[in-house]
Amino acid sequence: MKKTLKILCYITIIVLFCETVNVQSLYGNSISKTDSLFLMAVAYYNDGSYSETLNILKKPLFKDAGSTMKEYILFLRGQSLYEMGNYTGSLPVLKNILNYSTSGKLVHECHYLIGHCYYKMGLPAQALREYLIIFNDDSRSSILSKKAAMNAVNMYADELTLQDLKSIKIEFDNPDIEKILDLKIGCKYIKSGNIAAADSLVGKIQKNSRGKIYYKQAIKLNNYIDMLKKQDVVIGLIIPREGENKEIGKQIYKGAELARVEFNEETPRKVSIIVEDSKNNPIEGVMAFRRLMNYNSVLGVIGPLNKDVCDAVSIDSDYKKIPVIFPFTNNSKFSEVGEYVFQVNADDILHTKSALDYAFEKLDLKTFALLTPVNESGQDIAEFFMRYVEKIGGTLVS
Repeated sequence: MKKTLKILCYITIIVLFCETVNVQSLYGNSISKTDSLFLMAVAYYNDGSYSETLNILKKPLFKDAGSTMKEYILFLRGQSLYEMGNYTGSLPVLKNILNYSTSGKLVHECHYLIGHCYYKMGLPAQALREYLIIFNDDSRSSILSKKAAMNAVNMYADELTLQDLKSIKIEFDNPDIEKILDLKIGCKYIKSGNIAAADSLVGKIQKNSRGKIYYKQAIKLNNYIDMLKKQDVVIGLIIPREGENKEIGKQIYKGAELARVEFNEETPRKVSIIVEDSKNNPIEGVMAFRRLMNYNSVLGVIGPLNKDVCDAVSIDSDYKKIPVIFPFTNNSKFSEVGEYVFQVNADDILHTKSALDYAFEKLDLKTFALLTPVNESGQDIAEFFMRYVEKIGGTLVS
């Protein structure tokens, strides 16, 4: 991409620049010093000497250049900064052209390069907007528009949030842009396990997009959805098969099997369960989780049970972006580990609040005492208990 962008920029500068000066003078003796100096800067840029390019563009001679020439100077400066990896320096230079351009010749090229800067800075939503602006413009250059559209089509959906995609979709009144974004939304649905929603969305795009720039992407995604529809869903189950919690592990497995059988009787897409042994050990629990990740069709994981094992697995699950449901943990801060971590059991604070609400509202009790263990969990409960008793108008005696 970098080489293509460099060539594109070089051609753009030369072609557009030559349109604004007397072409005959470029081959005669009447070429101005400003023009000559600028072409020297372009030559340095083309050789990869970006620092030299920037040094030339700082020459006092350019201060009296016309407005159009100044746009070319700014663009070459922004491009040189980009090639040097100074994306935060390149952005304001390019945006300055957009704000004050009189010729309008470099507007699309600026949007294209700004998109690249945003992408390099880890801001994919902003990058996508810049590419789509070019594609949306009816007066666009066909070459640049196609490149911008392909960048938008090929940008990974994982880099964008669902909210990003929906927000950008509202900004453009263009059916082709809507379909490009819907393809990415379809990818998000697949990632979340909502195959039916993805199938409905992508199927409509494929039917009406023959000849469009996103048609191959639509076919590829639709074929992948068809494969998923025929493929079993795999749920991982991490339970202890030895030690003090092995009996609880057996009961959880029986419950999961009952749910699996019931689900498979009602739907065409079947669920299978792969069981891994945590051995009530954090390291074994993480290894069990990673073994499950070797199966591409694993939709999510249930377990483990032991708190220490849960802590270890939760970090890995958020990194792998695979949802994990922990059935027993009741740590009040546990679900804050990441967006892929879920707990079925209510945390200690919620249990405490429910007990106080019932005692105060149903039993009409006003005076309370508290007995807790001297550990982190007990301290959290005690602090919440004292604050909440005061809030509901009760009295704490001890």
